[in-house]
Amino acid sequence: MPKLAPLLPDSLQPDFSQLIDAVADLPQSPWKILFPYASQQLTDAIALPHRLITLCMNDWATGIAFIDSTLSSLPESPLYQCLNSYGQLELFGEVTLEADALTLSPGAILQQQNGLLGISLPPLLENPQLWYQVKGYLLSGILRWHDGYGAKHIKKMQLPKGEQPRCKLILIGSRSQFAELNQLDPEFSALTQQFCEIADEAKVTSASISAIIALIEQQAALAGITKITTSAKNKLLQHLSARRDHQHYVQLNASYLSKLLSYCHYRFGQELTPNAIADFISTQQQAMRLPQHYSDESIVERQIPIALEGKAIGQVNGLSVVELEGHPLEFGEVFRVTAAEFLGDGEVVDVERKAEMAGNIHSKAMMIVESYLSQVFGKEEHVPFSANIVFEQSYSHTDGDSAAVATYVALISALAQLSVRQDVAMTGSMDQAGNVLAVGGINEKVAAIYRTAQLKQLQQPVLVLIPASNLVNLCCDDALVEAVNKQRLIIYPIEHVEQAIEIAIAEVDKVYEAVRTRIKELNGQEEGDTSWLKKLMRYWQA
Repeated sequence: MPKLAPLLPDSLQPDFSQLIDAVADLPQSPWKILFPYASQQLTDAIALPHRLITLCMNDWATGIAFIDSTLSSLPESPLYQCLNSYGQLELFGEVTLEADALTLSPGAILQQQNGLLGISLPPLLENPQLWYQVKGYLLSGILRWHDGYGAKHIKKMQLPKGEQPRCKLILIGSRSQFAELNQLDPEFSALTQQFCEIADEAKVTSASISAIIALIEQQAALAGITKITTSAKNKLLQHLSARRDHQHYVQLNASYLSKLLSYCHYRFGQELTPNAIADFISTQQQAMRLPQHYSDESIVERQIPIALEGKAIGQVNGLSVVELEGHPLEFGEVFRVTAAEFLGDGEVVDVERKAEMAGNIHSKAMMIVESYLSQVFGKEEHVPFSANIVFEQSYSHTDGDSAAVATYVALISALAQLSVRQDVAMTGSMDQAGNVLAVGGINEKVAAIYRTAQLKQLQQPVLVLIPASNLVNLCCDDALVEAVNKQRLIIYPIEHVEQAIEIAIAEVDKVYEAVRTRIKELNGQEEGDTSWLKKLMRYWQA
């Protein structure tokens, strides 16, 4: 097996400076460059007779920016309005009767005659009756005053006939919201409509970089920022890349950009610099770090025993990601995977699953570990071992397959009775051939092992093993890059589980031979016992 080389610091985060330097002129319609098909669909919808346009996206502000940009690029921009919060009154107007005088107050649909009205999808999901009123307009093209607010209370007077406003509706929501609407009304997908979709991310290439910079500068102008230094552009793109967890993509979420740029303008004025961006990132992290602080405190106080020195049999440092709901928060944690072997029939007992504290993905991963173990050793002769696998001090529901490599290494260590280096942490899924597969949250996991080493005030470096297929997802912060540069943190990308054994225990041949030797010894004892029993039976039969 070829010798592995640790990662170099420049592979831990993307560098967009050369692409930024090559940008000459900024385009007037960056959305059209980044999402040409969606822009064309929206443009076509204006000319086509369809009354419904569905815009699929995750962020409302991003969707509005896309619509504004697309419509402003047309030779004749149609009348346009967007509603994020609305009800029957805002859409269909109001009907009142006072002293036998009927008053008709038009709603947004009638006000946008021959124009476009963008509406957010969630209010329709909360009020299905309102959706069916909207659907009635989409099918007939007629706005009935009977749908107006207060119309049901008009008993003494005949309401006028419906209007034909020729207003097209842009229904704006995420895929999950459209799926919910389709469950509410299975006929929704059969409606005549023009569909377009945009993402809140973009791939950074020489062809797209000018459009990405243009979008950032548009949002910066709205926040009051008039100048962005070249180094600040690179720093910002690195941060947006980290939020996307991909070195070739950046997150383009208008709501988040507005939040970031407004803060930087408030604190540092009209010029955006790397220090301003770093201050925003640090402030946001510190504001949400209380749960992580409690987790770190438990390690410092040794309530959660994590060993990063010495060696131990059947004990491996795994890496996980804690995901908290409410205000979304993710951070990495180091945890112990332990294996205890005993005489048995080759079964790997997953204690998490037995205790009903694990999900289906976790259970599948443990079965794959057991399957690969059987392939390595079970083809030659019966494996007389079983083992318990435990995620120590796990008190909540566990799911995911990213601990498969750590589990296999702990298992092999226990079976071979060879110790594992405790200054190593690892993450990775695996298949039945032993190949290491990509996992999620790789940046949080790498940060977790280094943070834990700092909490324990280690003087020697710590090692972390990650799937080689996750290299493109590495978007580490400057502190981690410096740690790798000074060799306080050493990262090895691995492609096969045997590479993890090589680094954490010893040469694979030596480790596997130790397991096979123990198997032969125990199988030999069983054969000897069986032979003795046969002799005893023959004696009694005689």
